[in-house]
Amino acid sequence: MCLVTSIFFYACSNDTTGGKKEQEVISSSNSTVADETDEVENEEDDVISSIVLYNWNTLPDSLRSKVSKYNFQHIGSFESRNTYPFNREDAYYIKAAINNIRLAELSKSDAFPVEDVANANPYGLYGNYRNEWAFYEMNGSIIYPTAKFTGFSTIYISRHGEIDTVWIGPVQKRPYKLEIKLKGDYSQETSVYPSINIP
Repeated sequence: MCLVTSIFFYACSNDTTGGKKEQEVISSSNSTVADETDEVENEEDDVISSIVLYNWNTLPDSLRSKVSKYNFQHIGSFESRNTYPFNREDAYYIKAAINNIRLAELSKSDAFPVEDVANANPYGLYGNYRNEWAFYEMNGSIIYPTAKFTGFSTIYISRHGEIDTVWIGPVQKRPYKLEIKLKGDYSQETSVYPSINIP
């Protein structure tokens, strides 16, 4: 069962080591990224406290190398005949500050207790079979997924206590809305988290 929560949104890279990644602070002179040590507040949402939309030109250099050169959207299914390539330099990327405790509570499972979040690999909360990203255009049309199990790639995560700075992408069209499909053991498919649009 899936719980769908709609929010503002980003871009990141998968951790293939299975262990904790060294936490980094990312900054770029040609982007609008705030210092990650700054306190960010958003009274309208207790899961996402901030969000920034990027294109390839404003994406920090330290993240460009983490984005695959070969990207495909999948229309209808993930069979090869329904796969269409797109250029990462024409795509969009999202950075969001996410309260990992709150997200873990919404997508909790017997195998992943909320109290284990602080000691877990950050990618475990956003990995395969955990939570899935979905993006929508301005007219409400869904943007076709680019990753089979996560909807879109989580290309990088930086964890500072209860706040995860998460980067998602590439997204082949300009996204105006993000939904997080929660796959916890107790999630309800018909439950919807209050919507927040991507500015």
